[in-house]
Amino acid sequence: MNIRRVKAISYKEFIHLFRDIRSLMVIILVPVILLFLFGYALKLDVENVSVGVMDYSNSPKSKEYISYFESNNAFNINHYVYDYDEAELLLDTNQIKMIIVIPSSFEDDLENKMNTKVQIIIDGSDITTASSIINYVAGVSAVYNRVFIENIIRTSGINISYGAAVPEIRYWFNEDMRSVNYLFPGLVAIIMSVVAGFLTSLTISREWETGTMEQLIPTPVTEGEVITGKLLTYFLIGLIDVIIYILIGEFVFHVPLKGNTLLVFLFATIFLMCMLSFGIFVSIVMKSQLASSQVTTTTTMLPAFLLSGFVFDINNMPQVIQWITYLFPARYFVDILRGLYLKGIGIEYLYLNAGFLIFYSAILLILCRLLFKLRA
Repeated sequence: MNIRRVKAISYKEFIHLFRDIRSLMVIILVPVILLFLFGYALKLDVENVSVGVMDYSNSPKSKEYISYFESNNAFNINHYVYDYDEAELLLDTNQIKMIIVIPSSFEDDLENKMNTKVQIIIDGSDITTASSIINYVAGVSAVYNRVFIENIIRTSGINISYGAAVPEIRYWFNEDMRSVNYLFPGLVAIIMSVVAGFLTSLTISREWETGTMEQLIPTPVTEGEVITGKLLTYFLIGLIDVIIYILIGEFVFHVPLKGNTLLVFLFATIFLMCMLSFGIFVSIVMKSQLASSQVTTTTTMLPAFLLSGFVFDINNMPQVIQWITYLFPARYFVDILRGLYLKGIGIEYLYLNAGFLIFYSAILLILCRLLFKLRA
């Protein structure tokens, strides 16, 4: 392989990029915009849920119970309704997500040492939010019950000498339970998958469509030098994107990086090479920019979202789907980034994932060279 010819191919690709402002925007600006949009829009934390209240008891005890919801940041009680028809209308129009229905016997039942049922109606159209709301409701009710019982014991002068099993909960790896800490590493993997694959998927096919490939074939440049030169261009620009991602995570989203920054950069370069190689492979096979972009978007974005563990836990998937996930590089990179960002683990735990990415890169590069030789 002639280094001078590789540099010439790479230099030609740089000139093309810098002459086409749209390509530069796709490379630099679009990934950053996506990172901001997804970083701020995707949240698993439940906050400020609009709540309606039907208080048929209208007693001091029922008002006290409602106050526990008002003091919780997850809930925002902004509607007091008087019948189910009004409540149904508010749910249908998405003005509220939950209704608390307190029976008229609420205070009497409590004072007579009887259990009383409070109806909680939740909008189940968003199952993720609904599941989180259930947990918050259970937590608020548990606190209210505990304080209520403690007040009775204190005012009655009863001395209870029994001990109690009190769970002391500690969260490891994401102590603040911020969803952005969990989502950000996955977002980086998703965006890198789509952008890196998409960019190189247009390189070879563009040469075929514009007719410059026919001019390149008679020259002494080999197929390996063409592929290496084009990869080098986008690889260098991709490294700039990786640095930007790390800085945004640190200074914008304040995601703690517990692992080694150099390891993040190292594994990101391996994954970047893997996805760039995949884009080149698609570009060689399709020979059309439109077809290449469509195939690359379909085979990178959907699997990266659905089968990488970014949104859905792979262990909860059917066994056949779990096997299929091993075919997609994003699965390994999501594991790597979460291990580095959240757990601070080292290369001794991540080498297997990295090995799979290197294996994929090597296979794709070999296929690229063989297919390019056949196509040319």
